[in-house]
Amino acid sequence: MYFFERVHPRLSTTLDCLRWIAAGMVVVSHARNMVFAGWSTLADDQHTAVKAAFYLFTAFGHQAVIVFFVLSGFLVGGSVVNDLRRQRFSFARYLVNRVSRLYVVLVPALLLGWCCDLIGSNWFNAQGVYTHAWPQLLWSMDYPVVERLSAGIAVANLFNLQTIFAPTFGSNGPLWSLANEFWYYILFPLCLAPFMRWHSWGVRGALVLIAAAVVVLIHPDILIYGAVWALGVGIRFLPRPLVPWTWASALLALVMVVISARLPHWRDGIELLADGLLALAIGNLLLTLMHHARPDVGLTGGRLHAVLADFSYSLYLLHFPLLVLLCAASQSWFGIGLSMTPSGWLPFAFMALVVVLIYAYAWLTSLVTERHTAAVREVLMRWLRLQPAVKATPQAKPVMLPGSS
Repeated sequence: MYFFERVHPRLSTTLDCLRWIAAGMVVVSHARNMVFAGWSTLADDQHTAVKAAFYLFTAFGHQAVIVFFVLSGFLVGGSVVNDLRRQRFSFARYLVNRVSRLYVVLVPALLLGWCCDLIGSNWFNAQGVYTHAWPQLLWSMDYPVVERLSAGIAVANLFNLQTIFAPTFGSNGPLWSLANEFWYYILFPLCLAPFMRWHSWGVRGALVLIAAAVVVLIHPDILIYGAVWALGVGIRFLPRPLVPWTWASALLALVMVVISARLPHWRDGIELLADGLLALAIGNLLLTLMHHARPDVGLTGGRLHAVLADFSYSLYLLHFPLLVLLCAASQSWFGIGLSMTPSGWLPFAFMALVVVLIYAYAWLTSLVTERHTAAVREVLMRWLRLQPAVKATPQAKPVMLPGSS
């Protein structure tokens, strides 16, 4: 059976580009939702074409998460299949890789998010931002933060049980997608246990039973979006592209991002349809790049793409509590920062400043967390007395929400 094994340099650079752009889309979307009033609440004279375009092209946060799911399935899920085909898959090494990748950022993110929320709720809650009493709807945070700061909720999020047994911790609503990623990482290799011929049938049967228990445990929505993640794995089995022109596949993906953002996502059926079509478009783009991009040629600015992608996971997990704190503090001190109308230069300058500060914060934090993932992995390997893995291949490079973002 055909399987696309090696991610060539051009595709790897393209994946880096997609990662940092998707992470940026999430940050910009959340920042606009906090800083600016909702489109439907604006006066009629504010409904201009330019402002409509601004609201549209800063509304791709959810679509970016779908992109992350497809990329994660393509790389992480693909690396599992590749190791199984070569009969070198090890659950122990796999879990060490995943745990080190996740928790080197997750633990600091929970602590730093708690600090931001504690400062904000105690010093900058005069307008009720942290108690859900702000008079306008904050689309990115429609819940009382102070009710989500308990130790029990923090522990649930530490074990990626948010959206299953507990809400996301504090203001950090984007943690919902990390739970999805974590359980896809656990469930996918368990479902492939019947193909692990080096294990006895008893061991394989036990692994399948564990997979069934995981399916019962996790929330149905996680399973539904698991189909998007699995799509990323599935395209690596296709021996030829559906669309042979890279530019056409890229245009189709862009059009689907815009269409998905315009559909009424408060209707569950339409949202799932839009997400499915977007996932297919992103998968089609990857499929075209797999087979028709020149393997020896990378995108322009490959080093820049790699640098920006290297802290995209930190950016995703860290950005939201700081965003809320900056907006709440500015609203308290200067009377600006939340639910502003898009008039004049000040709201746009404020949003740009907030985004820059968030990027700087995430990058600096990543220097002492995400950048040391490999070192943490090696320490865990030594503690567990695991043999070093076979020399890594490009397809094993993880994608995080974000995945990840």
